[in-house]
Amino acid sequence: MTLTTSPTLTRTAGAVFAAVLLAIGAAVGVATPVQAHDQIISTSPSEDGHVDTAPAEVSMVYTDSLIEVGAVVLVMDDTDKDWADGPVALDGPNATQAIKPGMPDGIYQVRWRVVSSDGHPISGVYDFAVGTATLTTDTSTDAEATADPAAAGPDEDTATGATATPSTVSSTVVIGLLGAVAGLAVFGGVLWFRSRRTS
Repeated sequence: MTLTTSPTLTRTAGAVFAAVLLAIGAAVGVATPVQAHDQIISTSPSEDGHVDTAPAEVSMVYTDSLIEVGAVVLVMDDTDKDWADGPVALDGPNATQAIKPGMPDGIYQVRWRVVSSDGHPISGVYDFAVGTATLTTDTSTDAEATADPAAAGPDEDTATGATATPSTVSSTVVIGLLGAVAGLAVFGGVLWFRSRRTS
């Protein structure tokens, strides 16, 4: 006895299974977390902080080890003089920039750019005050306007301040896609079973 299969049911079942595979791929792609760039978790002097005397260095700690290439840290006063002394020292997640001696009281803006552990440049700024100087709201606004210490590339992310928010994926979308996959799988199974029985 020769078994025959309905061409219509065969084509329909094939289309359904193709849709199931596409839906599974979409669900897996959406469910995969987006890798976040490294973030600053602390600075010294602290962001918008005050120190009584000029520090010998400024330092930043990130969430992961930095790539030791392309790091830039500037320590600018209100006349746009850079008080950074020498290159940035990188040690795992730590970035340290020495400061020239003789820094007077005033408001200083740290402008930094480093390469995140995922290979993407990230940058930002923060302010601190020395001695008799005090920070104002206008200073913070100026800092946001000059976040990048050098020309930012097309793939560079700028973080003004000490933190950056990683990308997240809505769990509702993932649940909906998984439900659609399950429904298509059941429907495809029924069509396949019917195509076998109509032989």
